[in-house]
Amino acid sequence: MNKWKGGGQPYGYQYDSINSKLLISPTEHKVLQNIFYWTVKGLGVSKIAYELNSHSILPRRGKHWTGTTISYILSPDRLKFYAGFDSEGKKADWDPLLTENQFEFLLKQKEERVNKNRKLDRPERVRYLLSGLGILKCGCCGGSVKASVTKQKEKKVLYYYCTNRQTSGQSSCNESVLHRQEKIDNLVLDDLELKTSSEYFSNISNNLDLFRSNHIHELENIFSKISSVFYEKIKIVPNDALKILENGLIYLKSKNEIANGMKMPVSFNENSLQETLLENIEEIILFKNYLEIRYKFPINDYNNFYSRLNFAD
Repeated sequence: MNKWKGGGQPYGYQYDSINSKLLISPTEHKVLQNIFYWTVKGLGVSKIAYELNSHSILPRRGKHWTGTTISYILSPDRLKFYAGFDSEGKKADWDPLLTENQFEFLLKQKEERVNKNRKLDRPERVRYLLSGLGILKCGCCGGSVKASVTKQKEKKVLYYYCTNRQTSGQSSCNESVLHRQEKIDNLVLDDLELKTSSEYFSNISNNLDLFRSNHIHELENIFSKISSVFYEKIKIVPNDALKILENGLIYLKSKNEIANGMKMPVSFNENSLQETLLENIEEIILFKNYLEIRYKFPINDYNNFYSRLNFAD
């Protein structure tokens, strides 16, 4: 009957309940066009997610775009859907978002990227990536977090667990839970790869240059406040006025030390993941529903050094 069979509507489409059909969503269609454009330009999925987030473009669900979501949108099956083909490769009744040439080009580019990565002959990821480095902590009790292997239906599954809870029971840490190791590792690595990119760090540098250019302006404001106090004939002794100025100079000095002492991030090295983690990350705090990564360098301005990643995202 050429009607939508039901289920979740793919990103880029909205459901017409009257005619039981999928229609193109104008807003989401524009976002997809950007994603396809950046893909053609050679941007990876993490950088595309960063571009969307930096332009304050929200996903359909959650607060932030992730590389995993972009990767799913660019998967062969989803690209086939956007070209107007069903799972069997037959022409479907919904309007396509990609022409046949665009579909073939994106699909070919995806295959070339996969083959290129294979040619690099990358070593296998370290099985216990974050365990034993001393940077992974439990956010509930402050204890260390280690890796463990459990069996589920004859299949080995890797988890991270709080050592305090493991040794002393729930009373020592009643908020911590077991976390799938692969999920935590991927969140950390996706964020690290993004934060160590030159595009991301250039934004921080621009903020710092702007801050430094405002030094004189802030100093003038301090003098202005002192002058206005005198002009309004409020009872204030010169020593108090000098104290105000001194506090202002201390404030500027502390900010300047942070700005000039900024450490450049080490580039993301797929061949030495643990070394890259230790060079860039101070600490990873694992909570029940989210984790915080505390970096050794500022990540969006001169005094913000940590990322918060929600599992729901």
